[in-house]
Amino acid sequence: MGAKDKREKERIEAIDKRKRDVINAAKVIFAEKSIEKTTMQDIAIGAEVGVASVYRYYTTKMELVMEVAKDYWINELSYDDSQLFGTGIEQTSQIMNHLSQKFSENPSMLVFMDQLDTFVMSWKDQYPMDEYSKIVNYNIPLLTSIIEKGKLDGTIRKDIRSEEAGNTCLDLFIALAQKLVLREQVLKLRDPIKVSTALDVYKEMIIKYLETA
Repeated sequence: MGAKDKREKERIEAIDKRKRDVINAAKVIFAEKSIEKTTMQDIAIGAEVGVASVYRYYTTKMELVMEVAKDYWINELSYDDSQLFGTGIEQTSQIMNHLSQKFSENPSMLVFMDQLDTFVMSWKDQYPMDEYSKIVNYNIPLLTSIIEKGKLDGTIRKDIRSEEAGNTCLDLFIALAQKLVLREQVLKLRDPIKVSTALDVYKEMIIKYLETA
């Protein structure tokens, strides 16, 4: 690699690092202050960069919010299907275990998701909703294909619509996780039910609903 190519590589790596710093700062501050109340200046301070740099990478707050959403949904919540094994119902359980672990490890993700829909609606005339839909439904095709597999191998009931079932199960799973986290934060319960424990119970309910009798 020549000196010019090396400098260009270092420049790109530096930009990528600053963008990652902005995303990470946004995650923390959105959870602390809410998406609505957070300013680009807040994020610049958290990322230790100038506010002009934040606007250079993300021209609007909505654009930054969507990048955070992508990072959560695509980078953190997505599942490598090459790691799946077993029957359709077993693979469904693996996906649910993965989500439960991620939500338990990072409750601020659920706080962000709870605020996201409301914030996006305030921008619906300025931001393409199909792009938002692609982000939040990123995991649906994989779950749908797993349910189809289960219907073929006899472990998942055949009288349900695969995409509808996958979408509903995922939405309800996330909604329950959000409720548990927000309830714990708002009420400051002394002995709150652990999110992971409650999600394990709900996961078993989903599995019971999907599996053949």
